[in-house]
Amino acid sequence: MAYLKWKVRDKDGALIASVKYAHDAAVLAHFTGAGAFVTMNGVPNLKLWHEGNEAFAASASIDAAREVIFARWGTYKETHETLIAKINLPDRIAALAEGGIPLHDARKKAETNAKREALKAARAVSSEDYKP
Repeated sequence: MAYLKWKVRDKDGALIASVKYAHDAAVLAHFTGAGAFVTMNGVPNLKLWHEGNEAFAASASIDAAREVIFARWGTYKETHETLIAKINLPDRIAALAEGGIPLHDARKKAETNAKREALKAARAVSSEDYKP
């Protein structure tokens, strides 16, 4: 069975489709209309493609739209993994615990901050740089 990791949602966030390939998600977002967006399993807050809010429509270049999706996902993943690795360093854990916060809560807070920073980095990827 295929792993359907790309999610296409309408402007209200309702799930339209789950697909295997990023370029299929971009096409579906285009045909769904302005406001439709592409997300990924596990990261629903990250709009990897937002039809109508990008520098070009997905129909102008499916390949370029796919590259934007991959660039944003890659940036998110790399930033998140880097920040999580820093959280797991023993001296970082000790510093969090010394602040009077229980270790579990400190780690959870740091992981939430890592996700937030990774989302910010991914959202900074501009489709203008991939315009056909």
